[in-house]
Amino acid sequence: SGSGIGVLSLAGLILSAAAFLVGSTALSRLIGSLFVDLLKPMRLRGGLLMLSLAFCFGLGFIADTLRLEALMGAFAAGLILSQTEVRSKLEHQLEPVAQLLVPIFFVVTGARTDLRVINPLAPGGWQVLLMGLFLATMVAVGRIGGARILPAKQKINRLAVGVGMLPLGEVALVIAGVGVSSGQMSSQLSAAVVMAILVTVSLTPICLRAALGKGHSEGGSGQGI
Repeated sequence: SGSGIGVLSLAGLILSAAAFLVGSTALSRLIGSLFVDLLKPMRLRGGLLMLSLAFCFGLGFIADTLRLEALMGAFAAGLILSQTEVRSKLEHQLEPVAQLLVPIFFVVTGARTDLRVINPLAPGGWQVLLMGLFLATMVAVGRIGGARILPAKQKINRLAVGVGMLPLGEVALVIAGVGVSSGQMSSQLSAAVVMAILVTVSLTPICLRAALGKGHSEGGSGQGI
């Protein structure tokens, strides 16, 4: 909000985010059953879709009230509804909505990005390129490294799991959009984030094919990913 960063305010924000996600996950069965019970007496065409969107926007509003990003509320709503018996039907009804809105989201986000700042011949262009490569490298190190060290109950291809998590996507773009619109992120940093997304998305299929081939050559450990 432009008021600076303090240790106490930052700690409070982190605790609020953790409490919101943990609480919504812990209550997912209860909330999900209440959602289904509320849906059953409805005989309106499209009632499931309307009620689900209302639930999503409602949790987004609660998250925003707690000074969190509304996206976190939508994420929690997805976690809760994915545990209900209407999951498959809801996914089918949401598919045309996603096909309409997702391309618009990416086009609008791309239109906001000033690609001129990535030009290495422009002033500061090399810094933006290096920042984008640095962000992509940190994503690769964090996700592949995390997949390597986390324990698993069964033998899996950890490299393939880590590589499969590489692509940055809509969440990173939402964060960049919020940062630019609020004035807290420069156009250079926003372009670096977009560049990191392009790098991770482009390299993932190639690296994943190599990782899966390696897993199969090691005796089929690629199974069960």
